[in-house]
Amino acid sequence: MKVTKQQVWAWFSIYIRLKYMDEKCQGFDTCYTCGKELPIKEMEAGHAISGRTAAVLFDEEIVRPQCARCNKWLNGNYGVFSSKLIEEHGKEWWDNKWREAHKPKQWRELDLEALYNYYKSEVDRMLLKVKNPDNLPERWQKHLESLKRKEKKDDKRRNKK
Repeated sequence: MKVTKQQVWAWFSIYIRLKYMDEKCQGFDTCYTCGKELPIKEMEAGHAISGRTAAVLFDEEIVRPQCARCNKWLNGNYGVFSSKLIEEHGKEWWDNKWREAHKPKQWRELDLEALYNYYKSEVDRMLLKVKNPDNLPERWQKHLESLKRKEKKDDKRRNKK
């Protein structure tokens, strides 16, 4: 199966939102830049450095949940985003990220496939922890339902042995 960047992005985006989900696993995220708490389905995965075609596309260290206002209407709210990351990691770290982000990156098919498999398995694991699936995007609610059905079948098989 040939994996595209868009396919990896679909899993990576929900992974980022699930990774920073509220501690009670109710399906809420807090916007990294403005602090607004919203259901995961209303959040986006925003980059601290623009360049969706460069090395930053799947860089977990500089991607965080953002509300649509900050990510789209405020163009990433980069001033706040970068300031917070510098506060967390330091200026030298940020300067290194900035340099790396501006280097061209060719995504090899093997790399994309590995990322796809990793983020899909992580999302599968994290989705099962969500206690309020209504806060997930509809497509992820459906995926969660199929995971739960599969889990039940696996449990039945194990219990028969």
